[in-house]
Amino acid sequence: MTLLQFLIPKLLQKNYCAKKSTDISAKIAEVTATDAESGLKSLTNNTADINLNITNPAKGSYTLRYTATNNNNISATLDREIEIVDADALNNEINKRSNKDLALYTAESIAKYKEIIKEVKDIFNNPDSTQDQVNQATEKD
Repeated sequence: MTLLQFLIPKLLQKNYCAKKSTDISAKIAEVTATDAESGLKSLTNNTADINLNITNPAKGSYTLRYTATNNNNISATLDREIEIVDADALNNEINKRSNKDLALYTAESIAKYKEIIKEVKDIFNNPDSTQDQVNQATEKD
């Protein structure tokens, strides 16, 4: 009996999100497969079929399918959901807020303002942020 096994790094075992225009080729390549009995013939994915540009992905949700085939031509598949979020507006908002002159504000207002900026940056820097979270962070006051 042949056993094809996918090897997915722990951090990649769940579905993931990435920012638009972020190279995700390394994330996709981290999934491997083995077949201890007959050996692995090939491991492919469907990025071309689903029009997923891995070096500059467009916003959207994608189902990435990996297909492993062993030397006995037995295949197994693994599907992963990927969401590419558009965080350009959020990044622009962070830059705009970071350059704001706070000289006319009270210490309390400045503290609140800095707290909001930190929350927004945390969402921007979190690779698992969804489009809804990014949109909500962009609208924070």
